[in-house]
Amino acid sequence: MTKLEKEVITHVDFSLEEKSLCEYELFGYMVSRHPLNFFAETQAKGITHAADMANFRGKNITMIGWYMTSKRIKTSKGEIMKFLSLEDLTGTFEAVIFPKAYARYAELTLSMGPYVVEGKVDSESGNGIIVEKLAVLTAQQARSITQKDRNATDFFGDVDTPATEEEALLVNTLGKEKLKYAYLA
Repeated sequence: MTKLEKEVITHVDFSLEEKSLCEYELFGYMVSRHPLNFFAETQAKGITHAADMANFRGKNITMIGWYMTSKRIKTSKGEIMKFLSLEDLTGTFEAVIFPKAYARYAELTLSMGPYVVEGKVDSESGNGIIVEKLAVLTAQQARSITQKDRNATDFFGDVDTPATEEEALLVNTLGKEKLKYAYLA
């Protein structure tokens, strides 16, 4: 115990939710609990976990994941698509949003999540899902965890930077199938 800890004695203890909120505000992430621990929906029947994805290669599933990182790229046809790296309580997975789906869900991809994604598991690697439907799981609940008593809504989202010219050129030369294999492998 440090000298400061001995001098500053308090009998107040924060709840787990309050501790997690303070951690999120200070560090930009939670230390005490994963944000998905606050969502009972992650354990609902019919939700596939990242650790089990390989068992569903080529099959349609529903998953819930928290945002880790993303990359938006332009295809050779000039269309925009996005790769989302998400995590659940069992591991990480990739959500590939091809241009048609991205046109419908682009605005939702600016959130931290949690995302509900429906789609087909990549049949080769088994660690990616080709998104057909995407939703943010009860945005009001997500805000209550990460923005309690805050007026700003700026936490919700990621600065979405497009690919560099070199990356775009590489993507355009690979084509859809090779790109999917390269990214999900």
